[in-house]
Amino acid sequence: MAELLQAGTFSSSAFNLLTNSAAGKYQTKNLTAALDFPLNYTVPLGQVLYQDANFLVEISPSSQLNLNATLHLVANFQRLKLTAVQAQVTGTASFELDAHARAAAAENFAGSLPLIAPIHKLYGGFIGLVPVWVDVEFEVNAGYTANFLASADITDGINAVKTISVGRKWDAAGGWADIFDNPPASLNLLTPTWQIQGSADLRAYLQPKVSVLIYSAAGFSADLQPYLDLSASEQLNPPDCNLSLFAGLQSTIAMNLSVWDNSWGALPSTTLNLIPPQTLWHYSCASNAPQITVQPQSQTVSPGSTVSFSVQAKGSAPLSYCWYKNGLYLTDDTRITGSGASTLSIANVQTNDAGTYMVRVSNQAGSTNSAEAVLTVSTGMALIPAGSFTMGNCMDPSEGFTDLELPLHTVYVSAFYMDQYPVTKSLWDTVYQWAIAHGYSFDYAGSGKASTHPVQTIDWYDCVKWCNARSEMGGKTPAYYTDAGLSVRYRTGQVDVQTNWVNWSSGYRLPTEVEWEKAARGGASGQRFPWGNTISWGQANYYATGAPYDVNPTSGFNPAWTSGGYPYTTPVGSFAANGYGLYDMAGNVFQWCWDWYGSYSSSSQTDPRGPTSGSYRVLRGGSWTSYTYYSRTAYRHYDYPTSSYSNPNNRNNFGFRSVLPAGQ
Repeated sequence: MAELLQAGTFSSSAFNLLTNSAAGKYQTKNLTAALDFPLNYTVPLGQVLYQDANFLVEISPSSQLNLNATLHLVANFQRLKLTAVQAQVTGTASFELDAHARAAAAENFAGSLPLIAPIHKLYGGFIGLVPVWVDVEFEVNAGYTANFLASADITDGINAVKTISVGRKWDAAGGWADIFDNPPASLNLLTPTWQIQGSADLRAYLQPKVSVLIYSAAGFSADLQPYLDLSASEQLNPPDCNLSLFAGLQSTIAMNLSVWDNSWGALPSTTLNLIPPQTLWHYSCASNAPQITVQPQSQTVSPGSTVSFSVQAKGSAPLSYCWYKNGLYLTDDTRITGSGASTLSIANVQTNDAGTYMVRVSNQAGSTNSAEAVLTVSTGMALIPAGSFTMGNCMDPSEGFTDLELPLHTVYVSAFYMDQYPVTKSLWDTVYQWAIAHGYSFDYAGSGKASTHPVQTIDWYDCVKWCNARSEMGGKTPAYYTDAGLSVRYRTGQVDVQTNWVNWSSGYRLPTEVEWEKAARGGASGQRFPWGNTISWGQANYYATGAPYDVNPTSGFNPAWTSGGYPYTTPVGSFAANGYGLYDMAGNVFQWCWDWYGSYSSSSQTDPRGPTSGSYRVLRGGSWTSYTYYSRTAYRHYDYPTSSYSNPNNRNNFGFRSVLPAGQ
C-alpha cells in the first residue's frame, strides 16, 4: 500500500458508487466512467420556518431549488504524505425563493432548519490493491432573520439561474488557492406585497450544502446561499413609507483534512459573492405635496380633430386630477375623456371647445394648479360680429344698377362665422370624396386650376349638398332638409330647399345675401370696395375696364395671373384681407348665396333670408373674368341654380364659401 501511495494519484473517474448488499457489506458496483460524483437534485422548499400566535415566517410552496452539478475531486500522495488536493463543484443552480412573514407585535427573531433529510452517497474504488472511498453528503437548510415593530405582512421573492464553478485546491509548493469562475447572472424580482404599520426587516436564505470525506483524510464542503432582504417602514398619519428589496447569492467553501500537518498553516474557509448584494426595488411614499413637472401646452387644432392636454406631476400617491375649462370643472361625456386623469382628451373638436384649460393635482398633503393652456380652434373661419349696416349702393347711383342695388336700407345681422377664403379645390375634394361614399350625389365634380385655387364649375345645388356633407363629416347636424319637419337630409338631386326646410342654428350653409354683404364690407361703411373706393390689380383679380375708380393703366385680365390657360383664377389669399380677415371678397370667383333673387325693400330688417321663391339664386363678389363694376361690394349678380358659370366663353367662375352659426 505504501508503495502504491508513494507515487499514486486518484480521481473520481476511477471510482464506483457503493451500495449496501444483502450481506450487509459494501460491494463495488460497476458504473460508467462519466459518473463524477453527480449532484443532481430538485428540492421543493415550501415550509413554515417559524410560527406562533403572533408570528409567521414561511417559504411559499412555489419555492424550489434545482441543482445540476458535478463534484470533481483529485488528490496526490507521495510517500504516504499528501502533496496536492483539489475539490471543485461545477454546474448550474436555479432557484425560486418566495418568502412570507406576518407579525402582530414587536419582536426580533431568527432561526434555521433543514428542509430535507441529508442525502448520502458513498463511492469506492482501488488504487492498485488499496481500497479508497469517498463519502458525499447533500443537505439543504433554510434560515431567516426578522425584526418587526407593530404589525406587518410582507411577501417577496426572487428567482435566478446561476452557473457555478467554485472550489479550493492545495499543493505543497504553492499552498491554498480558490477555484472561482463567476459568469454574469441576474436576479429577477417577484412582485413584493406589503402592508405595514411600523417597520419590518426580513431576510430569508437557502443553504444547499455539499460535504465530502476522502479516505478518512480529506473533507470538503461547499454551499450556495441565495438570500433576500426586504426592509420596510410605514406610518399612516402623515403618510410615509420606505421599502427596499435586496438580493444576492453567496457560496462558502471549506476543507477539513485529517492528515493535515499543522506546520503547513491553518485550513481556511472562503465566502464568495457569486452575485453581490444588489438593490432590486425601492419605493417611497413620503407625504409630499404634488408638484407639476410638465405643464399642459397650448394648442391650435381644426374642427373635427382630437386634442389632448397632458400634465406630469410628482408627490405622494395617490394623486388625483381635476380638469377645468374657463374656470369650470369638466366631466366626461361622449367627446371628453380623462377629466379626472393626467391626460384630458377631446374628440371631434368644435369651435365652442376653444378656451383656457388647466388641471388641479391633489393628494393628502395638498394640491396645486397647472399653468393655463389655451385651445384655439382654427376653423379657417372668421367671426362676423352682430350689428347693423347700410345695405346697397352708397356711392353714385349711376355707376350701378338702380333696380338691383337700391334702395339703401338698414339691416341687423346676428353674429356668424364665415370661411376666410372661398372653398378651395383641395377642401372641396376632401368633402366630396367623403360625400359620394356616404350617399351623396352631385351635378358637377367641381374644377380647380390647382389645389389652393378656388373650386369652380359647380351649381347652387352642389354647394348646398356639399355644405350638408361637410357638416356630417365634421359631426355637426346638417342645415338643409327636403321637408319642413327637418327629417330627411338633403343629399341627392336638385331640390329647391325652402326657407323653413333649413335648420338655421346648426351646420355649414351658404351665407344669406345680407350676411355676405355685411361680411364683405369688413366693418367699414360708405365704401365702394371692401378696402376703399378705388381698385387695382394689386388688390383683386378681375377684368379691368377703365372705369373712373379703376386705377390700372390698361384694361384686360390681371397680367400677373394669365399663365397656364383658363381659368385665370388666383390662389386664395393672394390679396390683402378686409377688416374681418376675409380674403377674395372682390374678384377671383363669384360666390353663391342662399337667397332667391328679388328686389330690395326700403324698410329696416333683421336677419332677412330673401324671397320665399324665385327663378334665380344670388351670386356676389365678381370674378377673374368680370368687369370692374362687378367687384363692387354692392353689386348683385344672379343666375339659374343649375348654372355652373356665367360666360360660356370664359366659364369656370362660379364658386362659394360657407358660414356657421355663432357657437358652432
